[in-house]
Amino acid sequence: MNQLKLVLIIISILSASVFTKPVAADDFLGVATALCEYTKANDRNKIRKKLRRAKMKIRKIYGDIKCNDKTLYNFAVASNADDVVKFYETKIKQAKL
Repeated sequence: MNQLKLVLIIISILSASVFTKPVAADDFLGVATALCEYTKANDRNKIRKKLRRAKMKIRKIYGDIKCNDKTLYNFAVASNADDVVKFYETKIKQAKL
């Protein structure tokens, strides 16, 4: 009985690792490019939709994205994208901005 439980646990762990899909570099590049474009256009809703479709959180990827050698927040400020600036301020810790 204990062996059966052990086998079921091992099978569930292995199947979970087989069916998870890691984020590819191409996916990340596409998301990063779109975020820069939507930030410049001051379109907060498209940013949220893009992140949701890609199943990514802005807090996790914020440090890896640069637009014209600026962080997303600084790029939004330079582009006068007030709605997006407020969005980034609410989603990202002040220390990272």
